[in-house]
Amino acid sequence: MANPYLRNSLTWAQKNVQPILAFILLAFQVWVPWTVSTFVTEDGPSHLYNATVAWNLLVHPSSGYAKVYAFNHHVVPNWGSTVVLGLIASIAGVTHAEQLFITLAITAGFCAFAYAIRAVAPEAQCWTPLTNFLLQSWFLWLGFYNFYLAMALCPLVIGYYIRHANAFTAKKTAVLGCGMTALFLTHLIPAALAGLAIVLIALWINIAAPWWLSAERPPLRITALRVAPVVLALMPMLILTGSFARSSREHINFKTAFTSALEQFPRHVFTTSSGQAGNQFLLYPAVLCMIVLAMITMRRAEWQTARGGLAISTVAAFLVYLLVPDTGLGGKDAKIRFAWGVFVLGGLLLATTRRFRPFRVPFDVYVFVLLISTLVSTQDSLWNYTDAVEDYLDATKQISKGATLVRLRYPTPDIPERYGFQEIARDPLFHLDSYVAAQCGCLDLTDYQAPNNIFPVVFSEAVGEGQRGGLWSLEGPEQDADQVLTWLRSTLPVPIDYVILVADRSTPGVDGPAFKGVVTRLTSEMRLVGTSGDRPFVHVYQRIRAAVP
Repeated sequence: MANPYLRNSLTWAQKNVQPILAFILLAFQVWVPWTVSTFVTEDGPSHLYNATVAWNLLVHPSSGYAKVYAFNHHVVPNWGSTVVLGLIASIAGVTHAEQLFITLAITAGFCAFAYAIRAVAPEAQCWTPLTNFLLQSWFLWLGFYNFYLAMALCPLVIGYYIRHANAFTAKKTAVLGCGMTALFLTHLIPAALAGLAIVLIALWINIAAPWWLSAERPPLRITALRVAPVVLALMPMLILTGSFARSSREHINFKTAFTSALEQFPRHVFTTSSGQAGNQFLLYPAVLCMIVLAMITMRRAEWQTARGGLAISTVAAFLVYLLVPDTGLGGKDAKIRFAWGVFVLGGLLLATTRRFRPFRVPFDVYVFVLLISTLVSTQDSLWNYTDAVEDYLDATKQISKGATLVRLRYPTPDIPERYGFQEIARDPLFHLDSYVAAQCGCLDLTDYQAPNNIFPVVFSEAVGEGQRGGLWSLEGPEQDADQVLTWLRSTLPVPIDYVILVADRSTPGVDGPAFKGVVTRLTSEMRLVGTSGDRPFVHVYQRIRAAVP
């Protein structure tokens, strides 16, 4: 007879291995950003800077930021990171704001997925390494904080509807409406994805499944009453979306690339580092295959539940990915965002189907092992590019508090190889000027969000349309960059105290007349006060206090 203690231990281990592995991965994911003293993502510094500006406009309306910035009076999404990072920075400071944001976002997504899994299948294990995989996304490390946060919370809203679908009261309708509105105010695409899933699940469980899969067909009046609350809950989000679309300066480009989208799916959704581990080449195809198998092998009884609607929503998200234009309404990269949505919805289905349960523990162990490898690779890339970040910041130490700065950013193709962070599908140095400005309480006039008009903070009327375009053009300077810079220095409502020039010997055209014209203009009208080491790629120029001619 087997040892009862050993048998009980094995039973306990089998029952708890998934949550143990999931929480180990969660701790690793949360810990990685804290392994460096200065943590930045590509777009994260811009979100942090604009959150700082918004906080000052709200709390100190007479501060220097009010000279050139104002709150956007149009209805726009993208408020999530502004609010959360603003609160974090005001309490804990700017230095660790991104690290704290990532900690909160990953943890919130981990709990949201668990809630949704329990809502779809109460008997299923809600803590699973599959969730950790779904959260280890390119968007987080790119610094697309609004999109990432909204997608991480998307399962929470979907799960709330599924949990209460059979007894939807007026109060629950209001709660769902608030959840959908909050998703929109954080990012439009997760709100659209959640709305699509909720509508399809509601139609499936209330109309399609009873008519096709059940012997008892409820009266049309009953099904209409069950679907009506969903329509009411989605109305605020739809109204806000319509208002945002009407106020947008950029229309949707309806040109699609169906064939290339099919060939490239899912693109680099899960790339967080270089190499096979960093791209998760052995992981996301396996998850995708299991999602398809779970969908194919679902039992009839499961199709009659919300899982049937969830399967249809996964297919619908894939079709949207294939057909949706990649740009529109001031945004871009729409396809890859919906590609992640396919995995989010499909992952919820995979975690809750019954026939997959015998394979769940070995599959979760497989996910655990490969995801550990991905996290180690991601950490190595982070350590490498942090060296470049530190060199960049060393060059900017002379920038005084409250100053006004602009940045001319030229390509520096040798930097990733020099510091060892090539092939990570992002540039962590892209918006470091915004991090510098957030740290020193400066005005960074070349940050991309203010002229974009789809973010909460925009330029005030003191900065004209031509000036906004000129400032934005310095993110990728053209042949007339020296004239543009001179014109801006003489016409902006605030003086340009510092110019950050990002360029090195590998910059294309570095020996050409256009680039030499910029350097000549800077050296004749300003003085060099900082560079980034022996092989500088960052040069900081300070304004000479004489008037600009």
